[in-house]
Amino acid sequence: MSKTYKSYLVAVLCFTVLAIVLMPFLYFTTAWSIAGFASIATFIFYKEYFYDNKGE
Repeated sequence: MSKTYKSYLVAVLCFTVLAIVLMPFLYFTTAWSIAGFASIATFIFYKEYFYDNKGE
């Protein structure tokens, strides 16, 4: 499994969990927007920090 693919999986997991958790408390589009931005940030952070810098 490639490193980028693992980063995608973590981002999708973050998106799914946040969307499910936030949906009862926020409007539909607001919850999806927050989950989307958080998953993009998670993907970038996970890929840059753990793979490009090798955890340094």
